[in-house]
Amino acid sequence: MAVSTTLPRALILNQSVNFIPVTRSQARPPMLALSIVAPNGAHIAAGRKTLEIRSWQPPQWPLRDLLIIENRIFLTGEDEVDPDGLAVAVVDVDEVRAWQPSELAAACATAWKPDHWAWHVTHVRPVRGRFRLPAHRKLYDVEISEALRESFR
Repeated sequence: MAVSTTLPRALILNQSVNFIPVTRSQARPPMLALSIVAPNGAHIAAGRKTLEIRSWQPPQWPLRDLLIIENRIFLTGEDEVDPDGLAVAVVDVDEVRAWQPSELAAACATAWKPDHWAWHVTHVRPVRGRFRLPAHRKLYDVEISEALRESFR
């Protein structure tokens, strides 16, 4: 039997080789993101806004390493996208509770709305640099560059 000389010597000799193929499942996982209309994303990054107010709750919490994308368009349609979002911070959301009228300042809000949820934002890590990413409604996954990943460590 002829043996191809292009095969690695260990395979020709039937020896084990430690090849570690990189598959998609081993690549860096996408980050969970939340878009927030300007200037509130910047307020979170600066530590001025500690409550994010939403009419809905996340499916589970705490949320760890949530990427905040600031955008200029208030997104209302399910498939609406703002392609010019800006990554401003990575945060944790430790708890979600009913929003109280006494929490206007922490939310950087001017008016209280009943039946809304206060997401308690902690462990704020501002993004250093300008990284443009699309902004979507609700929570969504986004692929990020290694440069962006390093910018908030």
